[in-house]
Amino acid sequence: MIDASLTAGDLGHAFSGYLYLLQGEDPGCKDRIRDDFATVLHQWAEHQEAAGRREDALWCYEVARRLWPENAEIHNSMGVFLHRLGQDEEAASCFRLALEIDPGFAGAQKNLSNIVGSPFQGWHFPMLNDKKRNVGYQTAIAKAVTQGHDRVLDIGSGTGLLSVFAVNAGAKSVFACEESQDMVRLSHDVLAANQMQDRVQLLHKLSTDMKVPEDIPNRVTLVVTEIFDAGLFGEGAVSTLQHAWKHLLLPPKASDSQPAGSYGRVIPAGATVFAQVVQCQHIRKQYRVLNERICNLNVRAVRFGTECQKPMGGNREEKGTSQKTSETSENLRKPHSDYQEEPYTSERISEVPLSYKALTPAMKVLEIDFNDPQILSADHATSEWKHMDFPVLSNGRVDAIISWFDLRLDETETLSSSPESASCWEQAVFPVSSSNFPFPQSDGNFEDTLCVDKGATITVAMSCRDECLHLRCANITHHAASKMEDSLPAGKPASSHEEAMESMVTSFEQNLVTSADSAGRSRKENCSADSPTDIPASYTLQPDTISILNDQKFNNACYSAIKNLISENELAEEHIDLACVDSSLTKPELVSTQQSASHLHSDSSKNSSHKSRTSKFSVLDIASSASLTGLFAAKHSSSTRVCFPNSQSETRSLIQTIATANGIEDCVEFGSEPHPLSPSSEATFDVLVAVLVAPCGTLKERVLEDIAVGRVCALKPTGRILPASVSVFAMCIECASLQRDSEVLGTDSTMGVKIDEFINKYKVSTFLDIHLSARSYKQLSPPFLPFHLNLNEKPKPDSTDLPSFVNQTTTHAFEAINDGTITAIPFWFDIGLDASNHVNTLDIETHWRQAAFLLPEGQLVRKGDSVKVTATLENSCLVFQVEVVR
Repeated sequence: MIDASLTAGDLGHAFSGYLYLLQGEDPGCKDRIRDDFATVLHQWAEHQEAAGRREDALWCYEVARRLWPENAEIHNSMGVFLHRLGQDEEAASCFRLALEIDPGFAGAQKNLSNIVGSPFQGWHFPMLNDKKRNVGYQTAIAKAVTQGHDRVLDIGSGTGLLSVFAVNAGAKSVFACEESQDMVRLSHDVLAANQMQDRVQLLHKLSTDMKVPEDIPNRVTLVVTEIFDAGLFGEGAVSTLQHAWKHLLLPPKASDSQPAGSYGRVIPAGATVFAQVVQCQHIRKQYRVLNERICNLNVRAVRFGTECQKPMGGNREEKGTSQKTSETSENLRKPHSDYQEEPYTSERISEVPLSYKALTPAMKVLEIDFNDPQILSADHATSEWKHMDFPVLSNGRVDAIISWFDLRLDETETLSSSPESASCWEQAVFPVSSSNFPFPQSDGNFEDTLCVDKGATITVAMSCRDECLHLRCANITHHAASKMEDSLPAGKPASSHEEAMESMVTSFEQNLVTSADSAGRSRKENCSADSPTDIPASYTLQPDTISILNDQKFNNACYSAIKNLISENELAEEHIDLACVDSSLTKPELVSTQQSASHLHSDSSKNSSHKSRTSKFSVLDIASSASLTGLFAAKHSSSTRVCFPNSQSETRSLIQTIATANGIEDCVEFGSEPHPLSPSSEATFDVLVAVLVAPCGTLKERVLEDIAVGRVCALKPTGRILPASVSVFAMCIECASLQRDSEVLGTDSTMGVKIDEFINKYKVSTFLDIHLSARSYKQLSPPFLPFHLNLNEKPKPDSTDLPSFVNQTTTHAFEAINDGTITAIPFWFDIGLDASNHVNTLDIETHWRQAAFLLPEGQLVRKGDSVKVTATLENSCLVFQVEVVR
């Protein structure tokens, strides 16, 4: 029954058949169906999700996990699905279960890296490594307890560090509340290891759900907390402290003569928020589509905007989860017009590629007193919009407003999140885009409007409504007679490290794209062709998608490669046509026919929209996110058929709009029965397009396996994979900042409190989203080439083996070029779209970041030592082992 269902492309019945087998009593069943069941489960759940039936897809994973709980692949696949839904804590639990079953499961380890190493949970490590922060809190808490505030509530307690500080200071009673189940379990271990399990009462709940006397016997005299993100209020700090003052904390101090233990108090005592307008090419490329044409596609009919995800990231405290749950944005949402709904993002602004340039002075925009029970109440003055004029001190282009804060713990202790502070916090970034800046279309070019000269004035609007800091550019007053023509991409000179990185990219210059259009080409030239009159459709995209649309090198390489494949296909068809020419033709007639065919091919290359061919060039694009290569092909050749079987509904809407704006909507299709990658599909496609590398710097989930299946199920015998090849490069480095961001480095920074051995269980093997050009590190090996994958390798006749690019292991030996400790192996990719079009993910002009494999233990080397690195590629994951031979 299962085989028949698969042959018919009926994944649903095949999945049901496997469930029936799993409920049987055949002991050898699971060994026989392990791989096939995992594939069918993945494809059937993906089909359900694409059809908008997410609850049904979740049920598939749940029932599979219940019937086969020892199957690590099922837990991993369910975690991937939950991560897409934004349920990251549940997803992380799935990945950890998979690793408990199979500790060597590289796919689960990589997926766990996507979450723990991402801004959602990885912020614990830099916070706990920030000794200045921990000393400040320890000092302020000790002072308050000594003065008599000895009944303490730690809100959002995380690992329990602040609770331990309170106990060590002599507090009579300490309560801690934490919403995250994982963090509650961890903090139990921390308290036991520090002999505090009987001194701290740990509650698994939000403070806003707590009551007196049900949860704590009496109101406390001191609340300690650090539920603050880059924008200060984003983790529900306002409602949390309002509730604490109303229900959990003694009333505030009424007179100077009142003894300390008789009134309530909060640490931190207050904060001051600062803002500054900056130019930053890195931010600009993520939040504004900079061209109205992308290669041969007109995108003027689409108005792009971005919605910054609320910062849940490396900028936040070492606490558990937020006191306020944040919804995860979908990749694409339509429409979006209310600026109040657009939160900020966050960056370590001093470490972004190409740096940044301050256009205005930093100005104080808000002062807040956390010991005032009326904190940001509905009628508080800060809930209304306030306008401030920022003088422009330097020529440039307005890309964002950044903000940071000084956190006043008490009268003497202050922490800062400023760019110069080198603290664990990032800065809040409020990008300026057409969706949040009042730009009259009649004023001309939007980008020109954002160019300012010294002496201009930028009006910034600020509000704290909706429990969130809002900053937006309200107006730009140009005082100069004319606007500047252009601005430098960055305000700071490149450091020697950045020059070294540029040299490294140049060393692969023969593999980089050389056909990219000049970045300085005028908008008029880029937009001279199509002039749609339709009202622009509005779409809100994720920053990664905007970055891809702005990546000229990548898009030009894709465009050039797909044109080459179309030309090759046309020539092949002409040769077939010529081979069918009647043999009775005389030699002069045959020559004339060949010349006519050549002339026709030349004309079709010049103006493909006028071709009239009966057969179609077919493209299968298996990317789940927005991908333009198929649309490039359809625009270049109107007889192209493009299928997007894996695209989500929101992405489909965007692709359809772009296709319609370019008159190629009839070339595009989405659903396909059976799925093109299913065994029953017909091999009808000329090209399979895949996005190999995710913007975070790693291979995309299952991408090599999907390509291997697609070669068999979807491509014609003469079909091609695009890209054609990929080379993986790596090198051994010592990088202190990566260590601080990925693990707690002993007990010195936590003031002797034993946390590292417990929190470091959450350390990941692969760290994502690295701007390698902005990191300080010591290079300990030359770059080396672990893998070169030919995705168009010819399969062996009658072989059922997977292609070699799916699983490989290589070993590389070299001499260390410096003294140091190998702590990480960053890796990047040179993607060969075809023989003449390459892009390198290390190139800072592309949209990619880099990733690094983190060694479990650092390997000490001296210059000249022999080093052997073993690299393994499995399940589209990279794993490295290092051996030093002395």
